[in-house]
Amino acid sequence: MGQWTDGGSDPQANIQLGREVIRATIGRYPNTLLLGPAAYNAARMHPKVIERFKYTTDAPVTADMLATLLEVNRVVVGTSIYMDEDDTPHDVWGADAILTYVPGQGASLRTPAYGYTYVLTGNPFVEPANFDTNVKSWLYPVTYERKPVIVGPGAGYLIRNAAS
Repeated sequence: MGQWTDGGSDPQANIQLGREVIRATIGRYPNTLLLGPAAYNAARMHPKVIERFKYTTDAPVTADMLATLLEVNRVVVGTSIYMDEDDTPHDVWGADAILTYVPGQGASLRTPAYGYTYVLTGNPFVEPANFDTNVKSWLYPVTYERKPVIVGPGAGYLIRNAAS
């Protein structure tokens, strides 16, 4: 497939292949593309992508423009970072791309989906408020337990290391 940081690669063809794999598996086209920052920047700066927009705008290619080009409802860029034990920041999402079908709000349980986030029974659980003299403020402890579960791997398509 080639990394999108290589001008000879083709992000649009990679995504089109993933679209057809998902459609052949679940009978629906994917509607969401999740990108790590490196993959997002490689896709939007890719010469073939820029070529597609060069006659319509001088503005940088945006996530919305990518969504239209790649035939998905939305492109989501995972910008979260974490710090390792040496306080060095790292991207949580890495350089991967995940193409997936995400059902809308209120969809049937029979609707195919890559995953769901289940909220555990009794959550959120709010404890009684108490005043903490150390911080001179009222504290309202809340427990909110959730569990993400991949329920339909056929509704997702992973492009590992889409960018370097």
